[in-house]
Amino acid sequence: MADNVIFRSGSGTPQYPKTQSNCVYDPVSGIPVKTQIDKMAKDIAELKESGIAINAKENLRVANTMSNVSGEDCYYTRMSAGRKYQVAVDITGDYSRIGVTTNVPDKNVDVLGYQVGDKGTKNYRVYISMDGQGKIVNLNSQNETTFTINPTDDFYLAISFKRDMVQSFDITYAKDEEEDTGDKGGYLSIDKQFENIAWMRNKHNATTLLWITDAHAISGDKRWTPQLEKALRFATEHNANIDDVLHTGDIVKSNSADWDSELWISLGAERVLNAVGNHDVLNSSNNAEVPVADTYARYFAPYIANWGVTHDGNTSHCFYYKDYANGIRLIVLDQQTSSIASAQLTWLQGVLADARTNDKHVVVAGHYQPDDTAVKIPSAFTSTKTNFGFRNSSSYLDAIDDFIDAGGVFVCWLVGHTHTDFLTKIPNHHNQLVICQDCLACRIDTTADRNRQTNTDSELCMNVISFCTDISNSHFRTITISRVGVEFDMFNRHKGTICIDYSSGEIVGEW
Repeated sequence: MADNVIFRSGSGTPQYPKTQSNCVYDPVSGIPVKTQIDKMAKDIAELKESGIAINAKENLRVANTMSNVSGEDCYYTRMSAGRKYQVAVDITGDYSRIGVTTNVPDKNVDVLGYQVGDKGTKNYRVYISMDGQGKIVNLNSQNETTFTINPTDDFYLAISFKRDMVQSFDITYAKDEEEDTGDKGGYLSIDKQFENIAWMRNKHNATTLLWITDAHAISGDKRWTPQLEKALRFATEHNANIDDVLHTGDIVKSNSADWDSELWISLGAERVLNAVGNHDVLNSSNNAEVPVADTYARYFAPYIANWGVTHDGNTSHCFYYKDYANGIRLIVLDQQTSSIASAQLTWLQGVLADARTNDKHVVVAGHYQPDDTAVKIPSAFTSTKTNFGFRNSSSYLDAIDDFIDAGGVFVCWLVGHTHTDFLTKIPNHHNQLVICQDCLACRIDTTADRNRQTNTDSELCMNVISFCTDISNSHFRTITISRVGVEFDMFNRHKGTICIDYSSGEIVGEW
């Protein structure tokens, strides 16, 4: 994965931003401040206006010089702690330097280690182990600097150079093919994660879903159909350790007229547990909702008999539930269709009461964030953006509250719609946990946490999500998420695996 940053102007002369920014923004520490976001947007705008083309990720930021050398520019990128890095930086131009810093580069920054070059193309390599041992190597001179970082802290890679003397630089993050090997292993490959998932299933009878959302895969131009096909191929490859594929709404690109049942069946998607999203029900002529009976006939009737779910038999009801061997009850709601809200609420209350009687732990899936008062949980799986895109589901939240008050065990909500990842709690409703996932297919828009490209790791976004109820031991109740596909946001925060204790709603491990 190479990120090319090319400095150029119409005449071929290198150009640079007119002003420097001293933006300090920590996406991990909490809710972003608008002025800080504005500064970051201004940095990027200045880069583009000055003729600098930024391809792939736009996660480089302008900062003050990392030294007191007059006329020196510095660009930096945030790096996540607790992983193994191999980074190549190749610079075309004179008088460059590369450093690892503990803070956003500034004149008084704590530079842990750096290397400098004089004239001509320079090739640097940065190596950092899981325990924080690092070195920077100038491959041209063979000079190297060693340093140590705290493996629990995040840090920055800074690239600095003299103005008008650098034409381009290229950053490549080396991907370890077997990242869990060696004395200081990195992230677990998905195959190795499935070894752990298999153990959880054998030891604790865990339920595992391949969860996708907002595929927008059925359309005239079939733009994102290949990504859905790849997702289903992945599910087939790991079929032994996946109970079901769950899709939480917006299977079509624009509106219901996009629907192509033959394409859906040819992909093998008729096995996918589906929920209703806003795109799925819109009429192409006036953007009004189609009759709910048409929605059921289109997305449910031909397939639901093969899902192994419990449905009330009403062909205007796009909601159902499914029980799994370890005591998980998955309830899928239609949050889109207002005309069935009263009937759905009555049905939900009965299904919850039965879950409590039969010691079922409840997961609720739908398309929308259920409440706008949700509070972010700090995590790499929580976007720094604010586009929640909720639909008021207060009556369903109240029903779940009553279920909890009566002794029922609620696990979480699984939702989509926002095209971003969120972990949130709803404070006025027993801190109900909500997990929101980015869209499945490769998409670049204002909601995305990073630019995504076809035929790279970023083109897919899926979560393998496992639920351990361990009903015989009430202290062992976990949700484990393994990300497949896009695993870094624009700040290089890693979305690999996360484990949540759903008894308390607390994160007990993230890697």
